[in-house]
Parts: sequence; structure tokens; C-alpha cells
Amino acid sequence: MNNSQTNIIVELIRAYHFMKRERPNIEQAHSTNDLVAIVERARYQSVQLQFNTNGAAMVMFTIAAICFGLSFKLGEDHPYTAITLLTTFISIFIGGGFILLAALLRHFRYCLFAKDCDIDSGFTPYLGDTGELLQQLKLDVSDFSRTSKKNGRLSYCKQGRSEVGSFDYHIYRFNWSTGNEDNRRHFARNGVWCNLFTHGPLDIWNARESKNWQHPMEYAVSPEFAHQLTIREGDDMALARFLKPRVMEVLVEMAKQYKDMNVQVTADHDLFITWTGPDLFDLALENTGESNQVTGQNGHVTHRVNTDFSYIVGGENPPAWSPEMYDQIISKLKAPQITKGPEALLAGIAEIRRYLDDNFSGHHTQNVNRADVAATTTGQ
Repeated sequence: MNNSQTNIIVELIRAYHFMKRERPNIEQAHSTNDLVAIVERARYQSVQLQFNTNGAAMVMFTIAAICFGLSFKLGEDHPYTAITLLTTFISIFIGGGFILLAALLRHFRYCLFAKDCDIDSGFTPYLGDTGELLQQLKLDVSDFSRTSKKNGRLSYCKQGRSEVGSFDYHIYRFNWSTGNEDNRRHFARNGVWCNLFTHGPLDIWNARESKNWQHPMEYAVSPEFAHQLTIREGDDMALARFLKPRVMEVLVEMAKQYKDMNVQVTADHDLFITWTGPDLFDLALENTGESNQVTGQNGHVTHRVNTDFSYIVGGENPPAWSPEMYDQIISKLKAPQITKGPEALLAGIAEIRRYLDDNFSGHHTQNVNRADVAATTTGQ
């Protein structure tokens, strides 16, 4: 092992300990300045936040291959066979360490920018246990019935407040997979939920996924509505209170903008709107070079290979680290990272809430929110 590889190992270990110390500070950051201070500490301690480890990893794997082949040639009775096998395993371990630590650094940078996106967009993390929340959502919300009870996860759930209509809401992304290990496909759906006073329960699905239903509910709706959406469940009273002409117009416009949009109001009076589309937070990070997913047809998710701030063996090498990159990261942190995508949907929800709350009775202030219940339960 030459001096260059030794230096990389030392610098990677220093970077790893820096990440371990600073991860809690990222999670607890309240402003962009808090995140900038983390990068400044890295600069002060001369900690690199990116490594080009392709060459070093390939050298170690090459050494491992040579030693492994040599051990076969020497035979199991040769005194040097044990040494060559040990060198093989050590080289593989070191090469794998290069890959792992470089990937952890990339994730560390992603966390920096993801937190900055939350701060700039006014989001706060969900306070409860997302695993428990998901199991409850699978019981209450039909959009989660796409997969088994044990499959899937919420990659995030955040709380925000809409500037239009001044209401609190949660936004989440649900990921699940199909197939076996050799042919696994990954999918994702976005969702927003908020309280809807005393309305519900009812369930409305997009026309594409419901076209093969044998017995869709029959209810008097506009032709435009029937072209975009199909009623799945709901009694006449709940549907009559919810599907006012103006509400149907808003839902049709929303369905045109958000692919495979479903609408459900639960028995707890929570309005859920779900759709297939890109990860909204990943889109917000595109100009930082840290976005990492592409959502294709029908929600199929693939991972994007970035040429800036990325490490993938056999892919393009990231640029070598230089002191100027501290300033580049700080500059990207200070640039607005606003989550784009749900504005029209939130505006539509605000319009629906205004129309359905025509008597301003204040019922919505009396309903208990599922997020508050989960957070309280977790804190007990």
C-alpha cells in the first residue's frame, strides 16, 4: 500500500468521525446559517467532504484478485498460501471501505441540502413514529393497499402550512417494491393530507386504475369528472355533502395536473390526495447535484447517476477535492432550495376547504388530528 492510499484511508476516517459528530447538528439545525457553520467547521478542521476513491478501490480489488489467484497456484500446503489469502481479504475489506465511506459522505452532503430544503420550504419533520403511522395508514387509506402490510415504507413525512388558505398539512412519499431479488422493481407515490372538517368517509380513484372495476359506484357527476375520476366508496349523504359542482371542477383540474390522482376522506375526516410523480424534495435538490431518483411511468423509481458530488464504482469520477469546494457547498446552501410541485394541489385543497366550510362553523378545530394522536402516543 503506497502513501497515497494510506493518506486516503486517514482522510476518510477523519471524515467519518466528522460526519458522526455533525449528523445530530444537521437534524437540529433551525436555519441555513446553522448548516453553513457545519461546513465552516469542516473547512477549519481540513475535513474533505468528497473523495474520488475509484482508483484506490480498484487498486485494492486488483491486489485481492492477484493474491487470490496466487493462493490457488501455490496450493494449500504452501507456507505463503495463508498470507496471500489474508492479503486478499484485507484488500477486499479496504476497497469496500473506500466505497462505503465515500457513499456515506455523499449521503452526508445530501442530508445537508435536504435539511436546507426543509428550512427554506418551512417544513418540520413528523414527530411520531413513521413505521406506526404507515401501519395505520394502510388500515385507513386505500391508496396504501397496493402492497402487502409488511412491504413499503414512508421515505419521509413532513408537516407544513399552506400560505393559501392558512391550513396545516402533511406531505409524504410512500415507497414499495415488487418481484424477487433477481427482478425487483421499486415504485413510489406522493401524498398530502389535511383535516376536512366533518366530511367523509368517501373514496375516489383515478380513471386509469379503476377502469377495470366491475362494480364502480353510480353517482350523478359531471362528464368531465367521470372522465378523470371514479367513485369507489361513499354513501349518498357523504358524497352529496362533498361533491358540490365547484368541488368537482377543482378535482378535475387537479387530476389533469397530478398523474393517477386519488382522493379519499377517511372516517376521521382527514382528506388524503395521492398521486404518482417525482420526489418533490429530490426535484428541489437538482441544482445542488445531490438529487438521486427518477420516477418514471406508473411510479417506477430508478436511481440517477450524478456526475457532480457522486461516487459509483465504474461510473464517472467525481472531481478531486479542492478548498474552493467549501465555498461551492456554502453557496448552494445559501441559494433557495424551495420544494416545487404541490402548489397547484395545495391551492386546490384550499379552494375545496373554503367551499365546504361555507358556514365557518369551526368544526375543524374540534377534530383530533391523527398526527397529533400518533405523536402523543409516541411521547408517552
